[in-house]
Amino acid sequence: MSYFAIMFETDDTNFSRVEDAIHTVSKGECQKISHNFWIVKTTIHPDAKKVRDYIKNYLKLDFDDKVFVVAVKNDESPWASWGLEKKVVDWLTSKP
Repeated sequence: MSYFAIMFETDDTNFSRVEDAIHTVSKGECQKISHNFWIVKTTIHPDAKKVRDYIKNYLKLDFDDKVFVVAVKNDESPWASWGLEKKVVDWLTSKP
């Protein structure tokens, strides 16, 4: 099991398609942190490149869409936040 942070940019007409792809790649084990930033847990894709390649299939590459994926490691204090909604912090805190 791996955790990844995903940030993407796309136009409003394509936004829900990309969010659906994020739900699919994580089998629903995901949390929207802000407008276009997600944390996902996945067992399907073991590395950031494979997650990126999956999400990229849902982007409009000829319209300057972007995606950034980075692995989130579980170690001491793996994340810190300020100003996030309580449900987001609760979700992040509940994960091993």
